[in-house]
Amino acid sequence: MENREIIQGVTLGKLPYILLELINNENPDSVDYIIARYILDHMKHLQGASIQEISEACEVSKSTLSRFCRKAGLEDYQEMKEELQAVRLSAPEKFDVPLMSSDGRSYLKRVSEQVAQLDEALDYQQIDKLVKEMEERQNIILFGSMQAMNPAVNLQQDMLFSDKVMRVPSRFSLQISAIERARANDLMICFSNSGAFFERLFENHGNMKKLNDLRIWMITGNANAAKLPYINECIVIPDNHSYVSHPLQFDLTARVIAMAYAEYHRRKHH
Repeated sequence: MENREIIQGVTLGKLPYILLELINNENPDSVDYIIARYILDHMKHLQGASIQEISEACEVSKSTLSRFCRKAGLEDYQEMKEELQAVRLSAPEKFDVPLMSSDGRSYLKRVSEQVAQLDEALDYQQIDKLVKEMEERQNIILFGSMQAMNPAVNLQQDMLFSDKVMRVPSRFSLQISAIERARANDLMICFSNSGAFFERLFENHGNMKKLNDLRIWMITGNANAAKLPYINECIVIPDNHSYVSHPLQFDLTARVIAMAYAEYHRRKHH
């Protein structure tokens, strides 16, 4: 499986995910925010840039920029430089929706079609199986990145209404730490359209063998994810690779899970 996420036909390296998560979780006055924001604002023009050039532009030392790279989950500046080379941001490709008017007027019609397709394709037996496991487990950790992070957070918030508290580590470093500290009786639920979430997360960092000892569910657009040795169960979302379907179908699936859990919890305890 490749190490790049495929989002609506556009290949992204991991760097945009890391930087966006940083600016979402840092004070705008912090050095880390300033560095991350500068790189995001100038990403298309920084391919091949030296550590000296970026550190001077951000008015920080080279050692500070190196520390930033490590905090962001990168091995060093050289890895950041390689990731900058891999970034490809193209609006025409991102928003290329076949058979749709360019101004989005037919978007809602296509969305309604996607909802109907999801209802027909969703494996509700797997949903029920997951819900029962969620009821049994005390410690549940949700994972996702970028667009797949939203359904994880939404599920976390919805589950609170059923008295179920879950954790959603957002940064790469926190995600790795959560996995390294996890126990065999914990439950992990990962939203990953490509199915490559853990492979990308552990690239150059840590040992993926730890995953083999954990209970992991993956909600994914990639049916082949079920073949990964560390994935115990999958809920596959078909046709989840277009601008219309992703992340809409993830959001809807998260809501279905929350509603199914609420009903199961109500019947069991009342």
